[in-house]
Amino acid sequence: MDIDDVLVCLSQIDKTNLHETIHFEKRVNQRKDNIRLKLNSIDETIISEKPVCISKQDDTKFKLCYELDKNYDLIIVLNIKNPKQLTINLVTCY
Repeated sequence: MDIDDVLVCLSQIDKTNLHETIHFEKRVNQRKDNIRLKLNSIDETIISEKPVCISKQDDTKFKLCYELDKNYDLIIVLNIKNPKQLTINLVTCY
């Protein structure tokens, strides 16, 4: 899978396609004061905003960068488990 495929997947998803891993939930709770976001707004960010950058970590794992404000970005690492059924696991964020 390449970055173009990820953009296509992201353009077709809704909340039901996003699955938070235990690690993801743990990290969001640890960082919630620094991230200034809730889990629902992270989902909404992925669904409604276009990432400002995407980095391929391996064949199915990608790091997405979203601009929070002028000084801060939100980084979300996700794993596209099944591109046909659009099953996406959220790995971590910071």
